[in-house]
Amino acid sequence: MISQADEARLARLIRAVVREELDAREASSAAPSTSEPAPKLLSLKEAAARLGVSDTTARGLVRDGRLVPIRISGNRGRMSFRVEDINALLRLP
Repeated sequence: MISQADEARLARLIRAVVREELDAREASSAAPSTSEPAPKLLSLKEAAARLGVSDTTARGLVRDGRLVPIRISGNRGRMSFRVEDINALLRLP
């Protein structure tokens, strides 16, 4: 059997642990992110316009492996492209 005093101590301990966990989660979500900002993404149409080609040609560049798309979950298979990748492709001879 557990005494009432032990039960009360256990309850206080559990509350303290839960409080610490909640405080830690709150502090981590409020802390500024040290990770790099998300890269700017372009749609297929935007990427094609920046490259000065048609959408069909842009798809051909993807198929040939010269342009690498980023597929975003829940985006129904649509392709997005990093601005840096488009700029790098423009610098090619």
